[in-house]
Amino acid sequence: MNSVTNRKVVIVEDDRNCLKLYSEILPEFGFDVISSVDGQDIENVIARERPLVAIFDLDLPVRSGQELAAAVRSHPAQPSAPLWVVSASIDQRQAERHGVEGFDRAYAKPVSVRRLLSDLEALASEAGRA
Repeated sequence: MNSVTNRKVVIVEDDRNCLKLYSEILPEFGFDVISSVDGQDIENVIARERPLVAIFDLDLPVRSGQELAAAVRSHPAQPSAPLWVVSASIDQRQAERHGVEGFDRAYAKPVSVRRLLSDLEALASEAGRA
């Protein structure tokens, strides 16, 4: 692991069990998790923290994941962090073929932790070479 590589992951997830899973597993693999259950003020958090990636649930209680993605992308200080979506309301095959509007990558729930970690490691490796 490259110590200068940004390994911050912002996660907006209203399912507290899923959020707990991410918050416990990702740090074991060297990722720093910044979490929110509703995404309030997330565009400012992302602009300030400049994470490797932000992962949003699609169906959230205050603003949808797509509304959050639009707010983050339109923020004047928005860095170029990829936005990923995780949701029970999408089909994985469809997400892989067509994606989800506003997001760089999509995952259907239940998420394969192995796949998510593999994709995060690939992203961190790519960012470390940039």
